[in-house]
Amino acid sequence: MSHKHSKFVVVSTLGALGLLAAAGFSASGAWLNGSVEGQPAQQRGQQGQPDIGKMLVDGLNKSDGCLKVITAQTSQGTNTIIAWFENKEAVSKWYYSTTHKRVMQMVGSDTDVKEPMEFVTDEESPVMVMASITMGGKGVLPGPMPVSQISIELYSPLDAGASINGRLMPDEIKLKHFNTLVVDPQTPESDS
Repeated sequence: MSHKHSKFVVVSTLGALGLLAAAGFSASGAWLNGSVEGQPAQQRGQQGQPDIGKMLVDGLNKSDGCLKVITAQTSQGTNTIIAWFENKEAVSKWYYSTTHKRVMQMVGSDTDVKEPMEFVTDEESPVMVMASITMGGKGVLPGPMPVSQISIELYSPLDAGASINGRLMPDEIKLKHFNTLVVDPQTPESDS
């Protein structure tokens, strides 16, 4: 199996984990249920904390080289922010952005501690970053929030797959062997 396209990097620094725990302070998960755009800019989360999730999503959407941002909640209750970037340089720009630095400082971490993606050698492949947090059970981090799972994972797309009428991945990411089909529901099928 070739490892050229199967990049999987888990950032395991305390700062990254703290960042995800802080994201749990978002007001009742509103930033994950599609209502981010309708929230007031100064909305506060639980216990008077800033809405970290909204801050992250807004910052990602403004970051140069970030192609698309979505939020989701899995059937297991894991809250996730997924962002696609043009390449490694675009991820680095986000990592050192004012928004990311501010959030890292809020959780007592420093973006200068470790170079992001220092072991990723492919400079040009698109990158999908997925930050996830699962609340509940016994907390794995110190603090008031019961967090049972946290991670930041980075992936690069494989040149395969298919879609009908759109895909989760941004259209700017071109894959030579990805099959795309568009079906217009307004066009009646012919009776041939």
